[in-house]
Amino acid sequence: MAAYSILDEVVQHLEQHENLTRMKKLIYCACKKAWENDPEMLARLRLKDLVKELLDLSPTIEHLTVALNSVVKQLNKQAEYSLVANAIISQLGKLYPDTEESTLVKSNRLYNTVSTAYSLRQQPSPTRLESQVSEPKRQYDPFDLRLEIVKHTNPLLAKILIFSTVDGKLFDFSQQDWLAIKGQELDDLIWRLFRVCETITELEFQLNSTAKCLEDTAQFRQAAGVIIRALKPFYPSLTAS
Repeated sequence: MAAYSILDEVVQHLEQHENLTRMKKLIYCACKKAWENDPEMLARLRLKDLVKELLDLSPTIEHLTVALNSVVKQLNKQAEYSLVANAIISQLGKLYPDTEESTLVKSNRLYNTVSTAYSLRQQPSPTRLESQVSEPKRQYDPFDLRLEIVKHTNPLLAKILIFSTVDGKLFDFSQQDWLAIKGQELDDLIWRLFRVCETITELEFQLNSTAKCLEDTAQFRQAAGVIIRALKPFYPSLTAS
């Protein structure tokens, strides 16, 4: 990661942005899996701390793009927050050592592609079109895939992690959550995960960021790695264009 002097410069630039509060909301949600509206809480949050946490979760500019887009596409004011996300990506791109202008352009293309796919999924459409944007990229045997996961991690940890990722609410180990997850099969959760995460980059970010927010982070990070390795062959390799 770049030197702290560059980080300070980037943060200072972002702090002067007219939508600073929205920036904090967006980054906070990407990192914490929760939306914060309390003005006093937002005022207390240091942008530099939020940025550092976001960078820790985003090893590449593509991960950064997915991190912010995954929040934007859940919001009512998508147009406004898309502009905020682009401003963040433009500045934070300077902190990635090998990021050039062409990479930022490619990242913006990824951002727009994921947003478009999400819009398609939200609109009434023929089953065939929906399957093109929602299903795994090639067929898989649910039994073999489940076996590959449970061989290397605790199946309950895998269920909790995937459940928290696709449900949009962190598992809090309450009686209600235990009852909810008891009725979920791992095969069904994996299928839902494929539908939520349309690219391998999105899968990596969503699982790793969810693992970071759950209790016993180390175990859930290990489970995330196992799931990512098991599902990765079913996503297409991205080639430069």
